[in-house]
Amino acid sequence: MIVIACNSAATAAYDMLLDFYEGKVVFVNVVDPLVDAVLHSDSQKVGVIATKATVASDVYRKKIHKGNPNIDVQQLATPLLVPMIEEGYHSNKVSTAIISQYLSHESLGGIDTLLLACTHYPLIKQEIIANLPSGTVVLDSTDVVTSAVREALAASNLLASHRVREDCFYVSDYTASFAETARLFYGDAVDLQVNNIW
Repeated sequence: MIVIACNSAATAAYDMLLDFYEGKVVFVNVVDPLVDAVLHSDSQKVGVIATKATVASDVYRKKIHKGNPNIDVQQLATPLLVPMIEEGYHSNKVSTAIISQYLSHESLGGIDTLLLACTHYPLIKQEIIANLPSGTVVLDSTDVVTSAVREALAASNLLASHRVREDCFYVSDYTASFAETARLFYGDAVDLQVNNIW
C-alpha cells in the first residue's frame, strides 16, 4: 500500500500513479476520504483551506460538486501556515494572528464545515477551532484517512491481525528540518533511515 499523504502531491500525481501501478499496489490519497466525509454529512457550505497548489487544482470543489452540486464550496489558499508550522510557530502570538487573519476572510463566512486540506494543519487544529463559530465541523485527514487506509487494507486482505514489528521510517533523502517536522507529527523521536528508492 502507498498512502499519498499530501494534498498537493495527491492532486498532482494520484491519477498517474494509479495508471502506472494498476493492480499492483493499493493506493489511498488524502483528498477522496475528505470529500467522502463531506458527501456523507449534512454540510451545505464548506470552506477549504489549503496550499496554493491544492486550491489552484480546484480538486475539492470538482469532486464535491460531482457528488453533490448543491454544496457551496469556498476555497482559500493559506500559504503561510505550512512554513509557520514547520518553523515551530504554533500556539503562540504569531500563529494566533496568522490563523485569525485567514479565517476571518469573507469567503469563509457562514461555512458549516471546514476542511483542513493540508496534512500539516491538524497540528494547529485546536487553534483553528478557536477561531471558528461554535458548531462549525472541522474535518482533517488524520482520522478520516486512517479509516480509509484500514478499509482499503481490509478490502484487499492486507490488514494485519497484530503488530509484527516496531515502526520503520524510510526517506529518499535526509534533512535535519524534515526529521524535526516528522518528530512534530509523530510526537516522539523518529529514526529516519535513508533508502534510495531510485
